[in-house]
Amino acid sequence: MEREKQEKEQEIWQQGEERECKGSIVNSKTKKIIIEPKSEFKKAYNFIKHFIPEKKKTVFLNKNKKSLFELWGVENTIKTLTKPFQKLPSGGEIIIQATEALTTIDVNSGSFKKNLSSDEMAFIINKEAAREIMRQLRLRNIGGIIVCDFIDMKKTSDKKKLFDKIKFEASFDRAKIDILPPNKMGLVIISRQRLSDNILEKITTPCDCCGGSGKHLSPKTVFIQVKRHLLKNREKFERNLPINIFVHPTVADLFDRKTIAILSKELKRDLRVRSDYKIRKEEFKIE
Repeated sequence: MEREKQEKEQEIWQQGEERECKGSIVNSKTKKIIIEPKSEFKKAYNFIKHFIPEKKKTVFLNKNKKSLFELWGVENTIKTLTKPFQKLPSGGEIIIQATEALTTIDVNSGSFKKNLSSDEMAFIINKEAAREIMRQLRLRNIGGIIVCDFIDMKKTSDKKKLFDKIKFEASFDRAKIDILPPNKMGLVIISRQRLSDNILEKITTPCDCCGGSGKHLSPKTVFIQVKRHLLKNREKFERNLPINIFVHPTVADLFDRKTIAILSKELKRDLRVRSDYKIRKEEFKIE
């Protein structure tokens, strides 16, 4: 009885693996799967032979002296994934910003320099952006709601061509995608199935300094915070002892002699501002 239960569980697990494999590794457009090293090739071949036998002829061992990462520029691609900006061939660019609720992608002309009309320029950049946006959604594994702000185009025919281009590029995606046509403001809204974690969550960790926001408080803001802290806690400092303020050099530069003199007078204490590179730009320490 126990053995039959284990066999049933194994069968259910294998069926689940097969569905996951078919949905996440290959689709109808998969023509070739290249694997390295040889030891992993054997495992992968047997796996695909068992779960997706119709695709076993697409599995190949990399026989090139160069690694797959080097051959296909994977390392460089990974580096670009950490940046919000992506350049387009014509000089335009897309800017990808993710929030908890949705992802926004802005398309702009960047350094486009061809001598064309505004309509022609917009169509060329938007067409390139459509391909790159769908590519980035796959590479970064971005799911949920994606709002794409394309450059405004006046011609209805150009808008239709752009929509057709987006749908064509989306056909290469293994995730389920719904795309709404460009609205009056030039926005294209895409809903993409979440297959797994966003790739950035796998290859990066939040910055210790900014907490993943990508921004710091300005030196002037920290400078004001230090002054407010000193005045608020003036009664807590020991009398007849100097107050030592440790801040990042960019903040320390704002404490000129006049500022220190005024604060010292208000606090009735001597102030000593210490510049310390070990202290983060948003932090300060008072002793």
